[in-house]
Amino acid sequence: MFGSVIGFLLGSALCSLFSNLLSAEAFQAWGWRIPFLIGALIAVCATLFRRHMTESSSFDHAKPIDTIPFIAAIRDHWREIMQIICLSLVNAVGFYLLWVYAISYLTEQMHVSTSSALDINTLSLIILLPVITFSAILSDKVGRKPLLYFVALGALFFSWPLWWMMHHHNFWMILAGQAGFALLFGVGYSGLSAVMVEILPTKVRCSASGIGYNLCMGIFGGTTPLVATYLLERTSNDFSPAYYLMATAVLSLVVTFFIAETAGKPLPD
Repeated sequence: MFGSVIGFLLGSALCSLFSNLLSAEAFQAWGWRIPFLIGALIAVCATLFRRHMTESSSFDHAKPIDTIPFIAAIRDHWREIMQIICLSLVNAVGFYLLWVYAISYLTEQMHVSTSSALDINTLSLIILLPVITFSAILSDKVGRKPLLYFVALGALFFSWPLWWMMHHHNFWMILAGQAGFALLFGVGYSGLSAVMVEILPTKVRCSASGIGYNLCMGIFGGTTPLVATYLLERTSNDFSPAYYLMATAVLSLVVTFFIAETAGKPLPD
Protein backbone atom coordinates (compact mmCIF):
# COMPACT_ATOMS: atom_id res chain seq x y z
CA MET A 1 0.00 0.00 0.00
CA PHE A 2 2.93 2.32 0.70
CA GLY A 3 4.10 2.01 -2.92
CA SER A 4 0.59 2.62 -4.23
CA VAL A 5 0.30 5.82 -2.22
CA ILE A 6 3.70 6.98 -3.52
CA GLY A 7 2.36 6.48 -7.05
CA PHE A 8 -0.72 8.57 -6.30
CA LEU A 9 1.47 11.17 -4.60
CA LEU A 10 3.75 11.50 -7.61
CA GLY A 11 0.76 11.86 -9.90
CA SER A 12 -0.91 14.42 -7.67
CA ALA A 13 2.33 16.34 -7.17
CA LEU A 14 2.99 16.52 -10.92
CA CYS A 15 -0.56 17.70 -11.60
CA SER A 16 -0.21 20.27 -8.83
CA LEU A 17 3.12 21.45 -10.27
CA PHE A 18 1.85 21.92 -13.81
CA SER A 19 -1.43 23.47 -12.67
CA ASN A 20 0.60 26.14 -10.85
CA LEU A 21 3.10 26.64 -13.71
CA LEU A 22 0.53 26.79 -16.51
CA SER A 23 -2.51 28.95 -16.98
CA ALA A 24 -5.87 27.33 -16.25
CA GLU A 25 -6.67 27.26 -19.98
CA ALA A 26 -3.35 25.65 -20.93
CA PHE A 27 -3.61 23.05 -18.17
CA GLN A 28 -7.15 22.09 -19.23
CA ALA A 29 -6.18 22.00 -22.91
CA TRP A 30 -2.96 19.97 -22.85
CA GLY A 31 -1.04 20.32 -19.58
CA TRP A 32 -2.91 17.50 -17.83
CA ARG A 33 -1.44 15.03 -20.36
CA ILE A 34 2.15 15.57 -19.18
CA PRO A 35 1.84 13.55 -15.91
CA PHE A 36 0.39 10.64 -17.90
CA LEU A 37 3.40 10.64 -20.22
CA ILE A 38 5.75 10.61 -17.23
CA GLY A 39 3.67 7.80 -15.72
CA ALA A 40 4.36 5.69 -18.81
CA LEU A 41 8.09 5.91 -18.06
CA ILE A 42 7.45 4.75 -14.48
CA ALA A 43 5.53 1.75 -15.86
CA VAL A 44 8.60 0.74 -17.87
CA CYS A 45 10.77 0.94 -14.73
CA ALA A 46 8.26 -1.15 -12.77
CA THR A 47 8.33 -3.83 -15.48
CA LEU A 48 12.12 -4.00 -15.32
CA PHE A 49 12.04 -4.32 -11.52
CA ARG A 50 9.54 -7.16 -11.65
CA ARG A 51 11.63 -9.10 -14.16
CA HIS A 52 14.48 -9.28 -11.64
CA MET A 53 12.48 -10.01 -8.49
CA THR A 54 12.85 -13.38 -6.77
CA GLU A 55 10.07 -15.40 -5.16
CA SER A 56 9.77 -15.79 -1.40
CA SER A 57 11.36 -18.95 -0.01
CA SER A 58 7.98 -19.99 1.40
CA PHE A 59 6.84 -20.87 -2.12
CA ASP A 60 9.54 -23.54 -2.32
CA HIS A 61 7.81 -25.46 0.47
CA ALA A 62 4.21 -24.79 -0.56
CA LYS A 63 1.94 -27.77 -0.96
CA PRO A 64 1.03 -28.47 -4.60
CA ILE A 65 -2.54 -27.92 -5.73
CA ASP A 66 -4.58 -29.95 -8.21
CA THR A 67 -5.64 -27.03 -10.41
CA ILE A 68 -4.67 -23.48 -11.28
CA PRO A 69 -4.45 -21.17 -8.22
CA PHE A 70 -7.28 -18.92 -9.42
CA ILE A 71 -9.79 -21.77 -9.42
CA ALA A 72 -8.44 -23.22 -6.17
CA ALA A 73 -8.75 -19.81 -4.48
CA ILE A 74 -12.41 -19.41 -5.44
CA ARG A 75 -13.28 -23.05 -4.74
CA ASP A 76 -11.55 -23.49 -1.38
CA HIS A 77 -11.10 -19.99 0.02
CA TRP A 78 -14.14 -18.01 -1.04
CA ARG A 79 -14.87 -17.13 2.59
CA GLU A 80 -11.47 -15.49 3.00
CA ILE A 81 -11.99 -13.67 -0.31
CA MET A 82 -15.32 -12.31 0.95
CA GLN A 83 -13.62 -11.26 4.20
CA ILE A 84 -10.96 -9.37 2.25
CA ILE A 85 -13.65 -7.63 0.17
CA CYS A 86 -15.55 -6.52 3.26
CA LEU A 87 -12.45 -5.51 5.22
CA SER A 88 -11.16 -3.53 2.24
CA LEU A 89 -14.49 -1.81 1.65
CA VAL A 90 -14.12 1.21 3.93
CA ASN A 91 -10.50 1.69 2.86
CA ALA A 92 -11.31 1.42 -0.85
CA VAL A 93 -14.25 3.81 -0.74
CA GLY A 94 -12.33 6.15 1.55
CA PHE A 95 -9.30 6.34 -0.74
CA TYR A 96 -11.27 7.00 -3.93
CA LEU A 97 -13.58 9.43 -2.17
CA LEU A 98 -10.83 11.51 -0.60
CA TRP A 99 -7.97 11.34 -3.10
CA VAL A 100 -9.83 10.98 -6.39
CA TYR A 101 -13.35 12.39 -6.08
CA ALA A 102 -12.48 15.14 -3.59
CA ILE A 103 -10.58 17.12 -6.21
CA SER A 104 -13.66 17.53 -8.40
CA TYR A 105 -15.83 18.06 -5.32
CA LEU A 106 -13.67 20.94 -4.15
CA THR A 107 -13.47 22.56 -7.57
CA GLU A 108 -17.11 22.10 -8.60
CA GLN A 109 -19.00 22.29 -5.31
CA MET A 110 -16.77 24.48 -3.15
CA HIS A 111 -15.35 26.52 -6.07
CA VAL A 112 -11.77 26.00 -4.96
CA SER A 113 -9.20 26.53 -7.71
CA THR A 114 -7.79 23.45 -9.41
CA SER A 115 -4.26 24.26 -8.26
CA SER A 116 -5.38 24.64 -4.62
CA ALA A 117 -7.36 21.39 -4.73
CA LEU A 118 -4.34 19.54 -6.11
CA ASP A 119 -2.07 21.16 -3.50
CA ILE A 120 -4.37 19.94 -0.73
CA ASN A 121 -4.52 16.48 -2.27
CA THR A 122 -0.73 16.28 -2.51
CA LEU A 123 -0.07 17.51 1.03
CA SER A 124 -2.55 15.05 2.53
CA LEU A 125 -0.90 12.18 0.63
CA ILE A 126 2.45 13.25 2.07
CA ILE A 127 0.91 12.99 5.53
CA LEU A 128 -0.47 9.56 4.67
CA LEU A 129 2.95 7.98 4.04
CA PRO A 130 4.51 8.25 7.53
CA VAL A 131 1.17 7.29 9.10
CA ILE A 132 1.20 4.02 7.14
CA THR A 133 4.81 3.35 8.15
CA PHE A 134 4.38 3.93 11.89
CA SER A 135 1.02 2.15 11.95
CA ALA A 136 2.57 -0.93 10.37
CA ILE A 137 5.18 -0.99 13.15
CA LEU A 138 2.43 -0.50 15.71
CA SER A 139 0.39 -3.38 14.29
CA ASP A 140 3.25 -5.78 15.00
CA LYS A 141 3.02 -4.79 18.66
CA VAL A 142 -0.72 -4.49 19.28
CA GLY A 143 -2.14 -6.69 16.52
CA ARG A 144 -4.04 -6.16 13.27
CA LYS A 145 -7.59 -6.00 14.60
CA PRO A 146 -7.12 -2.88 16.76
CA LEU A 147 -6.04 -0.99 13.65
CA LEU A 148 -8.98 -2.31 11.64
CA TYR A 149 -11.33 -1.33 14.45
CA PHE A 150 -9.73 2.11 14.53
CA VAL A 151 -10.39 2.87 10.87
CA ALA A 152 -13.90 1.40 10.85
CA LEU A 153 -15.02 3.19 14.02
CA GLY A 154 -13.16 6.34 12.99
CA ALA A 155 -14.85 6.42 9.60
CA LEU A 156 -18.22 5.80 11.26
CA PHE A 157 -17.95 8.59 13.83
CA PHE A 158 -15.55 11.11 12.27
CA SER A 159 -16.44 11.11 8.57
CA TRP A 160 -19.13 13.75 9.08
CA PRO A 161 -17.03 16.26 11.07
CA LEU A 162 -14.00 15.78 8.81
CA TRP A 163 -16.17 16.23 5.69
CA TRP A 164 -17.62 19.34 7.35
CA MET A 165 -14.09 20.72 7.59
CA MET A 166 -13.62 20.05 3.87
CA HIS A 167 -16.95 21.76 3.19
CA HIS A 168 -15.33 25.19 3.39
CA HIS A 169 -13.62 27.68 1.14
CA ASN A 170 -10.62 28.17 3.43
CA PHE A 171 -7.51 26.33 2.20
CA TRP A 172 -6.24 25.43 5.67
CA MET A 173 -9.61 24.22 6.93
CA ILE A 174 -9.99 21.92 3.94
CA LEU A 175 -6.42 20.65 4.38
CA ALA A 176 -7.08 19.96 8.07
CA GLY A 177 -10.12 17.86 7.16
CA GLN A 178 -8.30 15.85 4.51
CA ALA A 179 -5.27 15.45 6.80
CA GLY A 180 -7.61 14.01 9.43
CA PHE A 181 -8.80 11.45 6.91
CA ALA A 182 -5.15 10.69 6.06
CA LEU A 183 -4.42 9.92 9.71
CA LEU A 184 -7.48 7.71 9.86
CA PHE A 185 -6.96 5.68 6.70
CA GLY A 186 -3.19 5.46 7.01
CA VAL A 187 -3.79 3.28 10.04
CA GLY A 188 -6.31 1.16 8.18
CA TYR A 189 -4.14 0.54 5.13
CA SER A 190 -1.26 -0.83 7.19
CA GLY A 191 -3.44 -3.27 9.12
CA LEU A 192 -5.34 -4.44 6.06
CA SER A 193 -2.23 -5.26 4.02
CA ALA A 194 -0.95 -7.63 6.70
CA VAL A 195 -4.29 -9.35 7.25
CA MET A 196 -4.73 -10.16 3.56
CA VAL A 197 -1.46 -12.08 3.63
CA GLU A 198 -1.89 -13.77 7.00
CA ILE A 199 -5.35 -15.30 6.52
CA LEU A 200 -4.42 -17.22 3.37
CA PRO A 201 -2.19 -20.26 2.72
CA THR A 202 0.89 -19.88 0.55
CA LYS A 203 -0.41 -21.88 -2.40
CA VAL A 204 -3.26 -19.40 -3.14
CA ARG A 205 -2.12 -16.34 -1.22
CA CYS A 206 -1.44 -14.15 -4.23
CA SER A 207 -4.49 -15.30 -6.21
CA ALA A 208 -7.03 -15.10 -3.38
CA SER A 209 -5.83 -11.79 -1.97
CA GLY A 210 -5.63 -10.36 -5.48
CA ILE A 211 -9.17 -11.46 -6.30
CA GLY A 212 -10.65 -10.05 -3.09
CA TYR A 213 -8.72 -6.81 -3.02
CA ASN A 214 -9.11 -5.97 -6.70
CA LEU A 215 -12.79 -6.89 -6.82
CA CYS A 216 -13.37 -4.50 -3.94
CA MET A 217 -11.24 -1.77 -5.49
CA GLY A 218 -12.85 -2.18 -8.90
CA ILE A 219 -16.48 -2.58 -7.93
CA PHE A 220 -16.66 -0.33 -4.88
CA GLY A 221 -13.55 1.84 -4.88
CA GLY A 222 -13.49 2.65 -8.59
CA THR A 223 -17.21 3.48 -8.67
CA THR A 224 -17.04 5.73 -5.61
CA PRO A 225 -16.72 9.00 -7.59
CA LEU A 226 -19.74 7.96 -9.68
CA VAL A 227 -21.76 6.98 -6.60
CA ALA A 228 -20.78 10.17 -4.75
CA THR A 229 -21.78 12.31 -7.75
CA TYR A 230 -25.09 10.48 -8.05
CA LEU A 231 -25.88 10.85 -4.34
CA LEU A 232 -25.01 14.53 -4.42
CA GLU A 233 -27.26 15.23 -7.39
CA ARG A 234 -30.04 12.96 -6.19
CA THR A 235 -30.23 14.22 -2.61
CA SER A 236 -28.82 17.76 -2.96
CA ASN A 237 -27.04 17.01 0.30
CA ASP A 238 -23.36 17.93 0.28
CA PHE A 239 -22.71 15.41 3.06
CA SER A 240 -24.16 12.40 1.23
CA PRO A 241 -20.67 11.14 0.20
CA ALA A 242 -19.71 11.08 3.88
CA TYR A 243 -22.84 9.06 4.70
CA TYR A 244 -21.87 6.55 2.03
CA LEU A 245 -18.44 6.19 3.63
CA MET A 246 -20.06 5.72 7.03
CA ALA A 247 -22.26 2.93 5.65
CA THR A 248 -19.23 1.03 4.34
CA ALA A 249 -17.57 1.45 7.73
CA VAL A 250 -20.43 -0.45 9.37
CA LEU A 251 -19.90 -3.51 7.17
CA SER A 252 -16.12 -3.46 7.64
CA LEU A 253 -16.64 -3.15 11.39
CA VAL A 254 -18.91 -6.21 11.53
CA VAL A 255 -16.46 -8.38 9.58
CA THR A 256 -13.54 -7.19 11.71
CA PHE A 257 -15.38 -8.47 14.78
CA PHE A 258 -15.64 -11.99 13.36
CA ILE A 259 -12.12 -12.51 11.98
CA ALA A 260 -9.37 -13.97 14.14
CA GLU A 261 -6.28 -12.02 15.14
CA THR A 262 -3.39 -12.99 12.85
CA ALA A 263 -0.46 -11.01 14.25
CA GLY A 264 2.39 -13.06 15.65
CA LYS A 265 1.10 -16.36 14.30
CA PRO A 266 2.82 -18.58 11.69
CA LEU A 267 1.61 -18.06 8.13
CA PRO A 268 -0.73 -20.88 7.04
CA ASP A 269 0.75 -23.42 4.62
